[in-house]
Amino acid sequence: MDTISLPEKSPSLNGPSLSERVKRRLVKVESMRQLGTAYRRAVRSAKAIKTPELASFYAEDIFCSQVVERLLRVDSCCIDVGAHIGSVLNQFLQLAPNGRHIAVEPVAYKAQWLRTQYPEVTVFDVALSDKESEAIFHQLTKQSGYSSLTPPSLDDDDENDVTWSVKTSLLDHLIPSGQRVDFIKIDVVGGELGVLKGSTRIIAEQKPAILFESNQFCLQAADVNSEEIFDFFNSVGYAIYLPQGWLHQQSALSREGFAHSMEYPFTTFNYLAVPV
Repeated sequence: MDTISLPEKSPSLNGPSLSERVKRRLVKVESMRQLGTAYRRAVRSAKAIKTPELASFYAEDIFCSQVVERLLRVDSCCIDVGAHIGSVLNQFLQLAPNGRHIAVEPVAYKAQWLRTQYPEVTVFDVALSDKESEAIFHQLTKQSGYSSLTPPSLDDDDENDVTWSVKTSLLDHLIPSGQRVDFIKIDVVGGELGVLKGSTRIIAEQKPAILFESNQFCLQAADVNSEEIFDFFNSVGYAIYLPQGWLHQQSALSREGFAHSMEYPFTTFNYLAVPV
């Protein structure tokens, strides 16, 4: 594993891969984005035929997109935590053009690209946690969308992991008290509990809907379990739903149901939490 100590900026050698550069160019092109979405869904449909027990899992991006479409209004104010190349952020801007949007992305070259492409969005290039500090950030050079404060799982190639020091902050410290927040998306590859604990004031004041990614593999790498995630939301008066369950007005997940959904065959890696 290569360790690089650059507290102010992520290492320039870890610029976007060819795949990432192509994806970034397509994010804002509506026709190409639709084509890319159709292609991904076709691939996942083919996988679902081979493994029908995972059909719901392979359709999760459709359900998540529908959740965002149903919840956002023209003036909704959204926060994208782990913005990556801006695909979800772009959806926020399309659905809520009159809202005030914020992106959080600790990888410097990604944050700069987001600022260039979305000048109307406030971009913070820090890693979110439940404390102000410095931490080791892991960037998977071959899968940069899976980079985080959490060490890669045992299945990942150690040579694919480049690390450096990053500043961590609380979302509560970035967003002033009273600033409107309607929707938060969190994709931080195992660090979701820290992000949530650092957002308790915002959650209490604004009661935003929260779409978050979570799975047992990344949680284990972060030394966190699903019960801790469930108990956090329960403590702030939120219920957790499968995206497809919420769309079809099904019941919220129980503590056991949330844990079970992370076991094979996986139901989803994304969940919706809303105030009870």
